[in-house]
Amino acid sequence: MNDSNRHPQSTGSDSLPRLSAAQLNFTGSPHYVNRTARFVLAVPALAGGGEPLLIPQGDPRAGQVLKKDSSGRIGRGVVFFNGTDRAWQAARGDGREAILFNDIGADQAKLLQERLLALTPQGAPLTLASIKSLLHYAQQELGLLDCYHKRLDSVQRDMVAISPANPHYLQVSKPVRHRALWVQRPFSFDGPVLQHYPEGAVLVTDERHVWGVAAAVFLRNYRQLEGAKERALGSVTELRAWP
Repeated sequence: MNDSNRHPQSTGSDSLPRLSAAQLNFTGSPHYVNRTARFVLAVPALAGGGEPLLIPQGDPRAGQVLKKDSSGRIGRGVVFFNGTDRAWQAARGDGREAILFNDIGADQAKLLQERLLALTPQGAPLTLASIKSLLHYAQQELGLLDCYHKRLDSVQRDMVAISPANPHYLQVSKPVRHRALWVQRPFSFDGPVLQHYPEGAVLVTDERHVWGVAAAVFLRNYRQLEGAKERALGSVTELRAWP
């Protein structure tokens, strides 16, 4: 994935009104659980640790540090762009993090698995270049723009394999309850990363953290709890609106 494919998606995003968690009140929201299906790419310990975890040239915030290492220096790993949130992401190249392709179907997961096998013939290790190649394929050829980083230990704790035929294709299984708000106007959200939503989005909390989810993604993957049952939503109008 080259910069020319990514930078136009972030242009002008800083002009959106910015929200923070301190401004929000989730009281009165129903509870929801996450049942998203994802393709999980474990990032191995990369040669030299990978690339510097900085926002690339061409972005108005170029050079901003995305992650630091334990000693406070610029971290190293893989930098990539989430086209759904319009946010830069970074996965450390130390063998303890993963890149997750979010909200995907079985056919897309199969195509990703086939491309991954082609990039690692005879069990060859993943490299920074092969990871970038898979990101480019996923985003530019399959249209999978929603990708982000996550610690591997949390993936192993919170997700289960959907099919033994594809060990990278997992679904969220944790019972954690969430609350959600539908923000109907354009905004950016200053959460774990700075997310940009020119068409509005859903803000979600697990009572510890708050993050944004594109409305269509939320409807496909979150379920409202009604006693012991889980119910799929038909429209964002069923959510509590904010403000």
